[in-house]
Amino acid sequence: MDSRIYSGLGKAGVSFADKSGYAVKLASGGIDLCAAATDTPIGVIDSVIVESNRLGIALPGAVVPVKVSGTVAAFSRGVLDAGGKAKQETGTEGEVVFCQFLNDGVADETVNALIFNPVTLA
Repeated sequence: MDSRIYSGLGKAGVSFADKSGYAVKLASGGIDLCAAATDTPIGVIDSVIVESNRLGIALPGAVVPVKVSGTVAAFSRGVLDAGGKAKQETGTEGEVVFCQFLNDGVADETVNALIFNPVTLA
């Protein structure tokens, strides 16, 4: 197993089916989907075992597909949207940058990205 992939238990009551590529955060009771553009992600869902709610989380340093919510350009930086997807950084204060896209993409596609430690723009 890649050392940049962490195996963790998803928060009870949260459905992670079809959520590969979404950003996740630590929450009381387990790992949860990022639900606000200001959340601090720990990584991106790489794989899901639905029956046991077990998640493979891509940590900083990993290159994995991320789900995007708009048009993104290769080598631009990605920030969180309000639903756990990534969108292209605009430079707006408060955006949480957590990845760099490695190819172009459009809304609801998965785009390969390098995950890195999140930084909130000031």
